[in-house]
This record gives sequence, C-alpha cells and structure tokens, in this order.
Amino acid sequence: MKALSLRSVWRPLAFWLCILSLTSSRAAGQLLLELSSPKDHCLRDEPLYVVATLRNDGPSECAFLRYLDPASGILSFEIAPPGEEPRACKAWGSLSYTRQGLEQGLLYLGPGEQYRAALEITYEMRDRKRALVLSRPGEYRLRACYSIPETWPAGPLTVWSNELQITVSAPEGIDAAAYETLELGARTHVEGPWNAFSEQAECYEAVLRNSSASAYVVPAAFYLAQVRESDGQEELRGTSGAETAFHAAADLYRAVAEREGETPLGVYATRLAARAFAELGDFARASDLLQQSFLSPAATDWDRLEALSWMGHVESGEFERSGGLNPGSTGAKLSLPLRAFAEVLGFAVQWDGEKGEARMTAPGVEAVLHAGEDQMLVNGAPQGPIASELVSGQPHVSPSAIRILFDAKFGRALADGAADRS
Repeated sequence: MKALSLRSVWRPLAFWLCILSLTSSRAAGQLLLELSSPKDHCLRDEPLYVVATLRNDGPSECAFLRYLDPASGILSFEIAPPGEEPRACKAWGSLSYTRQGLEQGLLYLGPGEQYRAALEITYEMRDRKRALVLSRPGEYRLRACYSIPETWPAGPLTVWSNELQITVSAPEGIDAAAYETLELGARTHVEGPWNAFSEQAECYEAVLRNSSASAYVVPAAFYLAQVRESDGQEELRGTSGAETAFHAAADLYRAVAEREGETPLGVYATRLAARAFAELGDFARASDLLQQSFLSPAATDWDRLEALSWMGHVESGEFERSGGLNPGSTGAKLSLPLRAFAEVLGFAVQWDGEKGEARMTAPGVEAVLHAGEDQMLVNGAPQGPIASELVSGQPHVSPSAIRILFDAKFGRALADGAADRS
C-alpha cells in the first residue's frame, strides 16, 4: 500500500518542530488504542483477525504514524498462551522506512477522531521459525503496544491497548476431519497450513469438497483463491489458463466475502475479488467491488486507503498488465458517487444542483467542488487533478478526489489560514 503524501503547504521549520514537539508530548496522555475482534472463539490454528483503533480522547489535535502493520514495528503484540506468562508475539515479516517515508506516514487526529486498521496476526516468529499464533487449545490473552521512538516523527509515544481474550478449541467432528486434511498438505510442515503454494491446493480443494460445513472451509477457500491468482500471474501467465485461474480466484474470493459478510476478512476478500476481475480486464465488476469494499460499514480507514490505491491501479491498467492477459492495457476511468464516499469518510455534504456545487465539511476542513471541473478547493486552495461529472443529476468524481478528502481529514490543512482543528 502506498504511503500517504504530506500536505503541500508547510509552515516555517521552527514553528513546525515546535508544534510537533508539543503534539507528541501531549499525545501519550490522550491517544487511546483499542483492540477488537469479530470473534472471541476460534479453532486451533485458525487465522486470527483483529481491528486496531487509535482514538484521540483529548481536547487537542495529536499526531501519529499510520503504519499499523505489525511488520512495521510501530504496532507490536503481546500474547499470553494458555497457562503461560505474556510474551512478545513477534511479527514474522519486517518493514523498514526512510525518514521521508515516515514523514509521509504522519497523520493527525482531532478531538474525538479515530483511525482504524484491520490486521491479520495468524503467524509469528518463534524460535526463529514461522509458527501459528493459536497453536493449541485454551484461553489466550492478547494486547498491543503502539510505540514511536523519540527520533521518529510524532515520537516519543507509547500507548498500550486493552486486553483481548480468545478461546481456542480443539477441532472435533467435521472440523477434525478438515484439520487432518490440511495437515496432509505438501507445504504444511514447512509453511503451516495457510499459504499460497500450488502444492497446498489439493488439500484446500479436499476440504471444500468433503468438509463444507467446517469452520476451516473459509480459510481453505481464501488461500486456494490466492493459489489460483498466483498461478495466473506466474505459471500460466498470458495464457488461456491464466484467464481460467483468475476467474476461479475471483469466484473463491467472492464466496469468502459472502460467507464472512461485514468482517475484516469479508472486506479484504471483496477487494481481492476486485483485483482478480481487474486482472481479467473486467473493470466494471472490479469497480463495483472496490466501491463495495470502500463503503462497507466494516471497512477500516486502512481498508479504504488501500481500496483507493487499487482504484488507481484499475484506472492505470496496472492490474490487467500484471495479469499478463493484456500487456498494453491502459485501464478504465472510474466514476464514484461523491456523496456516499465523502459521507463514509465523515464529511457532511451539501449539493446545490442549480450551481452544480458540492460543499463537503468536516472538523477543520471545507472542500468545494463544481461538477465538470478538474480541481476542487480545499480550505481555499485548489487541489487536483481530479475528474468530476454529473450522473443522474448527482456529482460523481475520480478516486483522486476522494483521496484528497481522505488526506484533508487526517492531514494538516492544505492551505494557509485553514481552521484550527484543536
């Protein structure tokens, strides 16, 4: 996912450093971190999804870094397996950022505002090996720590979350049968049961065929979709077989999304189905699914940011080119209903049909758009390029316009003299 860009207008350096220092010092006392999960009961080795929410509970604006992926090192987890003391749950991947990358990830929360991200922490590094987090039955306790070093933007800052309790059960009946099938996977002994290697596909297919009532069928379908998509991108690239593989991936992702509904995995699977359709060159279905992913009540801010990024890839043709079916693809322009997208970001929208003017307001932000123009005003400053048009008498815009609103909500003001959000 691409890093957010900073505001285009900067205050003098001394003033900026002063504001950042003050914001960082008071943020530790007013920034809250909350963990939640769509389920508090899981089967052994089942994938684990949680939602992390950063909330400003104080009276003034505070800064934070948006990198909530555990691999970034900013958000880390502590886990207490059954009968054990809490220990670090080490991410099995790692990410590093340049100073510029960190600064581009700097966002702000006004009083009462929040920023949310859906996270998967199915695996951890244990004894220098990749290991499943929920590896045995019993009661697990999980909490997170959001920590920014002193030398990084918005640091120093350390905030601990609430504690999640998750009950893990041993598989029985149809679940036990599915689990035994998963253990037969060619890659299970090295990679664990959840991976996108072709050698694992046979056991996923067997679970779908013979254990459709098992709780393991959802991750089996999800990872089989990843196998099929990977096949289309690599082994079958550019062939008719790739087209078949992408269709299979899209259907499997959609099946997962339908079964999971408004959950982190349901939203993610919807977005992945969109990518598979885009790889096929079916931009209409890709656009519909990306819009559905963005507008879902379960979508987090991170989900919406990634959906916007993927819409950009659809418009550029990048997904179709990466699929190898049309190396010369130039994509297709997307047109999004402004009101629905702005409102889900927290903006109040007023539409004046006579003037052809939309006015979007949120704390500290006022954006004005005139249908048909290639820029919008944000706190008095022109921002673009964008595309805008009227569809059935209502304003529709390009994904770039929604990205500007996203940045305006979480970033510093786009223009001098903008309203003080504190």
